[in-house]
Amino acid sequence: MSDSPSEIPGSIPPFAYDGQVGEEKLVELLALGAERPDLDFKRELDLKDLGKKLDFVKDCASMMNLPRGGYLVIGANDDGTPAGAVAVPTKEMFESAALTQIVKGYVDAPVDIRAQVHQLMIEGKPATMAVIYVAPPADGLPAAMSKPGIIPHKPPGRPETKFHQGTVFTREGTTNAVVSHRTWSQVLQNFRTQVRTEARSDTDALIRRVVQTMGDRPGQSVIIPDLAMDPATFIDAVRSTLNEGNERLFKRFLLTAKNAYQNSSTAEEQSATLNRIAAVATEAVLISEPAVVEHVMNTLFELYQTHLITPDRTTGGPGAPAKWLEIILRVMAVGSAAIRAGMYEAIPTIVLRRIGDETYSYRSWIRHGLVEASRANMFVRADASGKGGNLIAFTAALLLETPELRPDIELPSGTDSPDVFLDSLCQFDFIWCCLSLAANDGSIGAAFYPSCAMYHQHRVIPALSKLEGEPETRQAVFGTIPDQEIADSIVTVIDSAEGQSWQSGGWWRGPRDLPLSGWTRKNASILER
Repeated sequence: MSDSPSEIPGSIPPFAYDGQVGEEKLVELLALGAERPDLDFKRELDLKDLGKKLDFVKDCASMMNLPRGGYLVIGANDDGTPAGAVAVPTKEMFESAALTQIVKGYVDAPVDIRAQVHQLMIEGKPATMAVIYVAPPADGLPAAMSKPGIIPHKPPGRPETKFHQGTVFTREGTTNAVVSHRTWSQVLQNFRTQVRTEARSDTDALIRRVVQTMGDRPGQSVIIPDLAMDPATFIDAVRSTLNEGNERLFKRFLLTAKNAYQNSSTAEEQSATLNRIAAVATEAVLISEPAVVEHVMNTLFELYQTHLITPDRTTGGPGAPAKWLEIILRVMAVGSAAIRAGMYEAIPTIVLRRIGDETYSYRSWIRHGLVEASRANMFVRADASGKGGNLIAFTAALLLETPELRPDIELPSGTDSPDVFLDSLCQFDFIWCCLSLAANDGSIGAAFYPSCAMYHQHRVIPALSKLEGEPETRQAVFGTIPDQEIADSIVTVIDSAEGQSWQSGGWWRGPRDLPLSGWTRKNASILER
């Protein structure tokens, strides 16, 4: 077993715990390049072997007692590379219902297991793997073994007991372990969360009714958004304030939130504050309030700069990369909302924030945050070689767990898929790369990195089509940048994404998919027409 990679402080999970088991999810998991408590790579798994089947049950029971559940990938080495010449997983071996029944036979808790088998092209070679998601019990209570796991005729004739009835397992590092005093807190996290939610639900509902009632009465005082409000009440207060069109109230809130962030005693408190700040921008994007969006982005940028050694440098102190990444994820969330709302004129103020000085700088803070997070081992890689860090996966996980950052999207009941906002994330990622490159104006720092390369190219096609066919969209995004530079940046980003995609799924076809008579081909200087 390998050591788990560096953890990211705060509430950012390393991948979206969304229950998805598609091929893009498999690539997302493999890109981590190492096992974790909630991610186990296995070279092979023969469920016809009773001992290995019981080990699998134990793996699942352990992951069920993690706060978000966990994933198993079959057919991979400990570093996420294809296992090669071992038993190839088949759909018949890893069918969701069959796996669920196996675990149900030994575990006293609701069991939810999902699995799929995929064939990918990794570095130009086919690789077949299975991805399995094990969800935590829906009722929040720990999963215990309902009967012993015994191999009756283990040579030299004595039975072997893999686990006993009543045992509760969880994960310590990358191994299964019986729950101890040290790990009970982790195992009970979901249950405690449900209890707390139920305890304050009546109070939150009352406050929300008061806010809504006051907002419905003309002439009443506007309730200023407050960090202590529950998410639904906070959003109601933001909408009420936006309807009043009072920028001063938002400036007041943003000043309060900035001070709260800087004086927070824990990373969790800082993360919650960032969510509230970004939620204001998201609401403003959805109703086209560019002034409020700019105020929010200015506040986030000020907080970003506080972690630099000096404002004109690109380096920070201990822990700075994690703080930067926390902020950039909120920037990505706001950017994806701008895509969904069609507010392309907000994209420059979201993207173009210079980090550095005239000697060495990054035109976009997004790229700076990516580079620094990679250097701190928060991604596998974020440079031009090897596997790429998946900024989109991190943001998808944040959006999935933070509804106030996606108020325009309500996930259907019983659905935990981020697919409904994954397209807008990929499209924003593609556009920020193009804009940062086109506006680079001599900055020495690398201009972009296409995290969208780890997803299917079709996800960015709507954004590309708008840039191709709508002059007003190009004007909103790129302003006065010459057409040739815009077109060349589009070609360069697409070409880079195609190259990066071959490290994972190989799902990009590159510039050859650009329309033969389209705007980009007509204006690019680096593309054969």
